[in-house]
Amino acid sequence: MFRLPDLPNVGYATTREKTGSDMIMCFMREVERDRLRLLTIVIEGRENLPLRESFVMVCNHSSHLDAVCLLASLPLRQVHHAFPVAAADYFFSTPLRAVMSTVAVNGLPLDRDHGAGSLDGFRTLLAAPHSVLIFFPEGTRSRTGELGRFRSGVARLVAGTNSQRPADTIELSNFAKGLGYEALMLAAPFYSLPGTAELAAHFRGIAKATGMPIILYNFPARTGVDMNREFLAAIADVEQICAIKESSGSFARMLEHIVHFDRRFQRVCGADDQAVDCFLWGSRSWIAGASNFLPAEHVALYRTCVLAKDFVKGQKLMHAMLPMFYLLEQGGKYIQYVKYGCELAGIPVGHPREPLQPLSDAEKADFRRLYDDLKAAGIASLAA
Repeated sequence: MFRLPDLPNVGYATTREKTGSDMIMCFMREVERDRLRLLTIVIEGRENLPLRESFVMVCNHSSHLDAVCLLASLPLRQVHHAFPVAAADYFFSTPLRAVMSTVAVNGLPLDRDHGAGSLDGFRTLLAAPHSVLIFFPEGTRSRTGELGRFRSGVARLVAGTNSQRPADTIELSNFAKGLGYEALMLAAPFYSLPGTAELAAHFRGIAKATGMPIILYNFPARTGVDMNREFLAAIADVEQICAIKESSGSFARMLEHIVHFDRRFQRVCGADDQAVDCFLWGSRSWIAGASNFLPAEHVALYRTCVLAKDFVKGQKLMHAMLPMFYLLEQGGKYIQYVKYGCELAGIPVGHPREPLQPLSDAEKADFRRLYDDLKAAGIASLAA
């Protein structure tokens, strides 16, 4: 969090014989040492930054100084590798603006309407060690400091708004829609155990009330309800229901989807230890809890299998990742392991909510060994 004190009108700081990131380095050094009297930046929570990994900052946008403030939160050695992402149609619309955006803050251009090609460059940057991308998803500056609606662009935000009460799910979904979320991922209501016809009516009602695309999340071990073939057939005419994340653990279920619903529902990988199998059979997306602490490794496997379609290399990568995935999927403490993984990655997210309890020292040691082995394998570099 950054707090800027009230200041009188200020002039401009200039640096001669400095260009590019050298200019940033010089400017940030002055800020860090509090020698620049024009502006004082107070940084709170710097210890929460995952500096041992490449990562993405997603930020509110209130001023053109936002990028400078965020750069100030990083160690000086990392400023060279930090890149605020800026709208190409504004900050790079003229040669002068492009030069200023690049030289002043290491800005990277993004075509907000047709920017899929830019994502490949961003992925490459994040695959390198200690890179930082800075995004402002509102797409414009807030005049009040309040969070604004996220602008639609090259990525999509999906909200998980599950609740036991349909009315709560609808309320949360519409709230997320107001923030700029563009799709929902929903499981069956837990505990009440609706039948096939009741479950189909439930999702029809949510689709009608929200008007948002829906990714089904089938996890019968957690909900007690299976989104089986009969259910999918019953809601196949609801166009908003566009995909299913299959987390039953049954590979036969994925094959069933291919046979009966291949052209109807997108298949999302929902079992980490089956990722390569899912990609081989046509899945083009993966929603994975472990990506919170192993982002580069997940991207490497995805790029190898889905984009390059190199399943020989993909199998080698998966072989290195499988011990970790097997523990996550079969160890009975998925949430605890993911939270501890985030801690090891430099992202402290706290203990799991009760009644779940933290891992024991022995469980942490076993997990840490697998984590260290996986990082030592250099998955991201193997996929290059």
